[in-house]
Amino acid sequence: MKRNVILLMIVLLSSFAYAEQQGVFQLKLDYNKGEISKNSLLSTKGYFSNSVQMPDEDYTLKIISFNNKILYEQRFKFPLEIFGAPLPEWFDEKGNQIYIPTAEESGHKILDKASVELILPYFNNAKLINIYDKDDNLKLSIDVSHFTQPNIKKTPIKGILYVSIGIIILIILFWLYKRKQ
Repeated sequence: MKRNVILLMIVLLSSFAYAEQQGVFQLKLDYNKGEISKNSLLSTKGYFSNSVQMPDEDYTLKIISFNNKILYEQRFKFPLEIFGAPLPEWFDEKGNQIYIPTAEESGHKILDKASVELILPYFNNAKLINIYDKDDNLKLSIDVSHFTQPNIKKTPIKGILYVSIGIIILIILFWLYKRKQ
């Protein structure tokens, strides 16, 4: 019986361990011969994961608040290079490369058009998303104030509700366990 109660507690508690979706901005940018434009911008629910490795060059994105403070910053680049797959005849039987191709032979191409999609954290006090080039020149400014509501505090009701239910279930299970002894 004791084992069943413990298993029941583990199952119930594990149901509270989940990743709740959070508010995010989903931004798609287009690059065309040095010019950057917004393709689409959505405010939705999703999963934001902070980039661990950011490129040292190219572009910087900054989310700016209504009081002109930087809320979030991320570096990114457009996928402007394509590398082709090596041909099998460039390798010997052991897998060693025996032929070094030219750029044209290897399929390496430099593009002048590309797109990138970024998932960004949502801030309820965000006013702008600014895009800067590697020399810190403003390339694009996107107004996001229509998605946000400055100075409105939200209570995390769902989280409080789940924790309260979990505590009540634990108390009931503990009471049942003590009663059976």
